[in-house]
Amino acid sequence: MLVLGAAAAWILLLAGLAFWTANPVTLNLASISLARESGAVIIGEVVEVRKPDSEEKPPETSAPDYSVRVVEVLGAKPGFADDFGIAIGKSAGVVDTSHYQPKVGEKLVLPLLLHSSVHLMQTTGRPYAATPRTIADVKNVLEDAAPSGR
Repeated sequence: MLVLGAAAAWILLLAGLAFWTANPVTLNLASISLARESGAVIIGEVVEVRKPDSEEKPPETSAPDYSVRVVEVLGAKPGFADDFGIAIGKSAGVVDTSHYQPKVGEKLVLPLLLHSSVHLMQTTGRPYAATPRTIADVKNVLEDAAPSGR
């Protein structure tokens, strides 16, 4: 009985350590910078997810992997948001190059570029869960990457 108690305590201790010492999200600075210079970085709420037809989607497919409602534009190339309808409350179709499968209602930070199909956006890397810490970190990256002559 003592051995079972010690084993249970050990498992709880390890679970607690795993929970409290988990590594924070690591941002892909190149992906975020590329999107800021050539596209947009947004917070989007997933409103629709397309079921994959197969494991491998042909590159010429122009159907979005999912659609998001724009919640906030964190940064964008001048004119990009206006030219391509990236505005708060509007929907955007996303082709996700990382093959991430979001859930409807999930809020994501998305670094986006224009897809070869003009009415779609594509991710420049894996999207990030839109937690307060991630949003603050992305805003810091965008501020650091901003031209100095603001």
